[in-house]
Amino acid sequence: MIAAGRAGHRAPIAPAALAARLGRPPPAPGEVAAAIGVYPDQLAFERLVRDLWPGDGAARAILDARDPGERRETARVRAFVERFSACHFPLQPCEEYGEVVGEVPFERLGFAYDEVEGYDGRLGYLLLLIAVMGDAMPGLTAHAEALHRDAGVTLGTLGLVPAGQREPDRLAALLVGTPYAAATDLARWLYGETGSCFLDLTWDVQVLDNAGWTPAFVAALTAQWRETAPLIARVDALATLLEADPDTQFAALLRAIGSRAHPEGAAGDARIRVDGARAAPDDPRDAAPPEPPVAIGGGNDGMSGTAPPGRLIPVAARGHVAASA
Repeated sequence: MIAAGRAGHRAPIAPAALAARLGRPPPAPGEVAAAIGVYPDQLAFERLVRDLWPGDGAARAILDARDPGERRETARVRAFVERFSACHFPLQPCEEYGEVVGEVPFERLGFAYDEVEGYDGRLGYLLLLIAVMGDAMPGLTAHAEALHRDAGVTLGTLGLVPAGQREPDRLAALLVGTPYAAATDLARWLYGETGSCFLDLTWDVQVLDNAGWTPAFVAALTAQWRETAPLIARVDALATLLEADPDTQFAALLRAIGSRAHPEGAAGDARIRVDGARAAPDDPRDAAPPEPPVAIGGGNDGMSGTAPPGRLIPVAARGHVAASA
């Protein structure tokens, strides 16, 4: 008999006995793993890490990565992206297993139209974009006001901005042997003509032949990145030159490419105005008649000449197959 006021005591039930009472066997290890949060993407991620770095301490470092205040998943994936990018080619920032284990999330550095219009990156790159695109540059008025106000670019220099875009081949002929030759690289990058999937693709283009983490695909992209990096380095160096003295260097670049400013009262006058003042070249000789734009289609987005950035449909000959998103 159990004494009043005292709880009864029962012997613990062994797992096998409990299973017999419940009518089912003890859970398998896989079921336990699923119950505590080990799911397919995580298992695939762990396999991928060990396949990429077999017998290497790098795999253990990635899987053991921790970041105070962050989920273990986020810390691991960030460590993976950092390590892989240093060893092979840059990956897009990721935070979840599912962003990594499917298609290879290689970095896409192409210029989309909206990004050009609202560009807020390096000053030197902005000057190069304007030099290449001329007054067809999306958001040019706002960019010009910021350059005048914040970078000291004078109205005289802004008045040299060309009418219409410049094609890469034309720029190459004009700038060969000058300190500004890498503007041709920027033009090819802008118009998706480098042959590199890293530079020609934007995130609004779907890659159809992303073969995933196969050794052949990783090797191919690694080789392509090694060919791409020098182009970026050349553009970076030119951007640094322009940033050292924006007004002087930008004016010299615009004159080197053959500035074709709109003459006063020209039809379709698209001259830049900054705070109500017209940007005009200081030297009247710079105000030559505009060259006719080169018609290559381009749609109704206000950009004549070369196809606008963001509308890229690269072909398989470039090493990838893509389709518009």
